[in-house]
Amino acid sequence: MEETIIKQAVEKNMDAQEQVVRSVSDLVYNLSLRMLGNLADAQDASQEICLRILDKLSTFRFESEFSTWVYRLSVNYLLREREKRSRFQGLNFEIYANDLVEEHFDVPYVSNVATEQLAEELKYSCSNVMLQCLDARARCVYVLGAMFHIDAKHGATIMEMTPENFRQILSRSRQKVKGFLDNYCMVNGHCDCMRRLGHAIQTHRLYPQAWEYLSLKQLPKEQIQLYTKQMEAFEAQSDLFDTLPYYQAEHVLAQVIQKLRSKEHAS
Repeated sequence: MEETIIKQAVEKNMDAQEQVVRSVSDLVYNLSLRMLGNLADAQDASQEICLRILDKLSTFRFESEFSTWVYRLSVNYLLREREKRSRFQGLNFEIYANDLVEEHFDVPYVSNVATEQLAEELKYSCSNVMLQCLDARARCVYVLGAMFHIDAKHGATIMEMTPENFRQILSRSRQKVKGFLDNYCMVNGHCDCMRRLGHAIQTHRLYPQAWEYLSLKQLPKEQIQLYTKQMEAFEAQSDLFDTLPYYQAEHVLAQVIQKLRSKEHAS
């Protein structure tokens, strides 16, 4: 983000503010989604974060990458404001494993939607909820380090901890996630999204006629990695989360810009 644009946005230039929001909305939305595990919560949080970024823009001193500042502000908001309102509080891997038992497989259901599409929607939903099994700080480190490929130095700056602490939390989180996937997910054949469709529909976790994830526009991974140029080499592992797509935040962007224009007209 150019320094002149940021300074113009601080001076309440509407075009500059829109440019700032456009430059960060996808990053903020994808981080919020991984942290909160629910599309509606992620959309609400993303709007609040984008508006907060504009409100606090004058505090950015150009002493670090703008993306680092955006990440830190977003993380602070998600951990301190949204986590206490999370609908997944108390969820852990043991509780989640109880939902992946044999008696929940092959429950009959009726749907006109292709089985492959239903399974894809369930995989994205299930995977984002699965992240909520990590405690909030570990989840944030995992998302930044394992999914967004942010190195320990920058990750530590964002999380306000030492690089060594960041690496340790990331390593432990990787082991927990990999252990769960190896034991309960399709990696070893213990769970198959297609066999869980009936149970997911029955328990209202999947709505065949109302897509969430499949209705979103996907981003190339490189779009997020523009914010994370500095990357650590990390061990290859069979990791379901590497297959998850990144999403465009058009709906978030439209709402934020509408709110900005409403403020402008009101003043």
